[in-house]
Amino acid sequence: MDWCLATSFGEATAQELLDTYGRRFTTEETFRDVKDLKFGMGLKEVRVKTPERGDRLLLIRGDASGNSPHRQALPWHRRRQARHDRNVTATPTMRPRVCRKPLKTPGVWVGAVVADAGALSTHPKEQRPMQNSRSWLAAVAAVAFVTTGCDSDEAPDAKKVADIAASRSAETLRGVSSSMKTVSNLSTLNGLDDAMALFGAGFEGVPLPGRQAGDEGEALSALFDADEVDAQADELERFLRERVFTEANVESTEDNATVFRLKGEQICTDGREPADADCVRFVDDAQLRVRATNLGDDSLELELLIGAKRAEPLALRFLPKTVSLVVDLGGLKGAVEQIDAESAGFLPKVMVGQVELKVTKEGESHWIVSASILDALRLELALEGSTFAFSSARATPLVAFEADGQAKRARFSLDLNTTEVRLPYAGLAPALRGKDWTVSLAGISYSVEATENQTDFVVKNLGLGDAQTHLSLGNDKLFALDLNEQSGRHFDVTLTRGADGAPLLKVQPEFDLVTRFYLAPLKADPASEIPAAYEDATYRLRLSGGAGGPSLRAAPANSATGFKGGLQVVTGELLLSANDAQVVVAQGQCLVGAEPASENDASLLSYLRQGSCE
Repeated sequence: MDWCLATSFGEATAQELLDTYGRRFTTEETFRDVKDLKFGMGLKEVRVKTPERGDRLLLIRGDASGNSPHRQALPWHRRRQARHDRNVTATPTMRPRVCRKPLKTPGVWVGAVVADAGALSTHPKEQRPMQNSRSWLAAVAAVAFVTTGCDSDEAPDAKKVADIAASRSAETLRGVSSSMKTVSNLSTLNGLDDAMALFGAGFEGVPLPGRQAGDEGEALSALFDADEVDAQADELERFLRERVFTEANVESTEDNATVFRLKGEQICTDGREPADADCVRFVDDAQLRVRATNLGDDSLELELLIGAKRAEPLALRFLPKTVSLVVDLGGLKGAVEQIDAESAGFLPKVMVGQVELKVTKEGESHWIVSASILDALRLELALEGSTFAFSSARATPLVAFEADGQAKRARFSLDLNTTEVRLPYAGLAPALRGKDWTVSLAGISYSVEATENQTDFVVKNLGLGDAQTHLSLGNDKLFALDLNEQSGRHFDVTLTRGADGAPLLKVQPEFDLVTRFYLAPLKADPASEIPAAYEDATYRLRLSGGAGGPSLRAAPANSATGFKGGLQVVTGELLLSANDAQVVVAQGQCLVGAEPASENDASLLSYLRQGSCE
């Protein structure tokens, strides 16, 4: 009979997993290369965070035929299919039980699915290291069963599903809205626009684009009106209880899951007006179902099933502290193919990846909303004679917004990993036909935090990934960008106030941006007008040095002296260069506008110079 062991080590690395459990149970070979696993699924979803910044599920399986334990990797959207395929997790005659046991290490738990530990035999090559496998497996089973108990094997009834889905959905909507309303009124955020407006005023004499202060904070606060949000939450709760998760909609039960068949006449109306006929027809033709799986305690998973083949494009999970929605692009494509074959023809021919939206409750007024790319995204759309392609690497989380109403604190972070877009050249130049444009972005990251009465505003970990960002046409690289290539590729920015009360911008460790243009290949296209300055040019902007790091401040215009305003280097040095030309602004001096020597001067630097700040 089969058995499997699923292990999750939250924040642990693959090597720590090997060191901690592989050697402890003398099964090192089993745990090797954990970092290369894809999403897998037995009866319980468990993930392992690897050095590659991704969660991974480890499922180890052994059987009575003498095969050594090995890893199984199953696509997430096929998990339910795998659940019914008992030769993956247990014999057809025996229902496995799933248990979980919290360990002392934070973020670590072990779950075991055991059919018959005594029937396990090991491969001859592994008999020595696995000679105690029966006792080890029995011990794991004993810990799981005796000390924690098992998740319920019973399918949830309609009332339980309605209670959890409705109450948790409404609670999440109210909690997130209330916390975001609180932090949107933080004095730090409201004062930021004023500071930026003052800072921008110093650029009046510099030919650079500006930004006007706005009322974004007030507009954001208006979105979270308590009465309106309460009304929406009440309506959502009533809809789920009365029109979706009802006894009348129960179609079947399977193991620890209940399947609800959604009917157009129920979900296409709120009960106050007749259901829209087109909506009813669409819902009924799509054969929409929701499978509610009991995860134990007050935890529940809802999966949307579409069509006769029951494609699974999304799943909604209600866990003790989190509510998460996972969308599988492959499942979404399969669903569209069943609902409308004609529309499916316009979808990308390749459509894979998983994205997640998650809400975490840390306290009554402390919520975190995050979005992640769980599995790398890849889209390929066939075009006439070519292909449009988009890909983005795994990012967990991609974005996160934390709102703590009680502490009056807000935090936002972005961490996009390598992303690439490829599309065909559509010009008429024969020499360029058949080539593809490729934009490769190494990443984008930053985080910012604001608290009530905060004096300094800090943006941390600003960067464009850990490699060069570039644009290519075929094999020709046309543009390349490097940020802080020699200083970690990231930097922090602090907006504070100087001794005179004026906004002061500080950078750590430095800001060093280098852009390179190689546009000469585009001259093969007669429609392209390529300035000579960009055929082969390198531009650099660097702010570095100074005690405590480089810093800048706005120097406002002075009508009495005729000074038009500029950007003062308070500490450090500012360097701007274009090929062999450069402008250097020393500490205490200003970057100001200049008149070019001639109208034909194409250099950007001809419009800038160092000057006095008075």
